[in-house]
Formats: sequence, C-alpha cells, structure tokens
Amino acid sequence: MIVNLLSSGRKHRETILTDAFLRHILLSKNEQLAYIGFDFHDFW
Repeated sequence: MIVNLLSSGRKHRETILTDAFLRHILLSKNEQLAYIGFDFHDFW
C-alpha cells in the first residue's frame, strides 16, 4: 500500500510531484500495489 500525502489539485505546488508519482506507479503495472492519495486540504 502506498499513501501519498502530497497536496493535489491545480492550486497546489505539489501537483507536479503527485502526478509524476502516480504515473510511475501506474506504469509499473504492479497489481499488488494499492495507491491512496490523501490531501489534508480537502478535510481541513
């Protein structure tokens, strides 16, 4: 399980990192990986 705590969305600077991180995970095609993106800004 991979949990990404970087901010996401167009207004956050970490979006570039979040997108690149997710792209690499998807390219790995590893069915045993579970990706969870959690942005604290959405819940604060």
